[in-house]
Amino acid sequence: MAKLVLEDIQKKLLGFSGMSREPADAYQIVCDYYYDFIENLVKSAKTDKEKAACSPVVRDLQKGTEVCCLWVTSGQCMTHFKFLSRSVQEAINNL
Repeated sequence: MAKLVLEDIQKKLLGFSGMSREPADAYQIVCDYYYDFIENLVKSAKTDKEKAACSPVVRDLQKGTEVCCLWVTSGQCMTHFKFLSRSVQEAINNL
C-alpha cells in the first residue's frame, strides 16, 4: 500500500518540478499537498520495511514544510523538489 502512495506522490512531484516555480507558487504547493502526503504515507506504511522506506520521505516532506517560507529564489524551490523526487524514488526502489 505504501508503494502506491509513493508512486502517487512521485507523479505529482513530476508535475511540480517539470517547470521552474517561483517561491510563492512552491510555498502554495507545499501548503496544498505536503500535509496530506505525510498523513497518507504514515497511514499506509504498515510493515517495518514500509516504515523504514517511507521514513526518509516523511522527514523530507516535513523539512519542506519548515523551510518553504524561507525560499527566496526559484533555485531553492526546485532543488527541494528535485531532492524530494530522489528520496521518493529511493523509497519506491526499497519496497
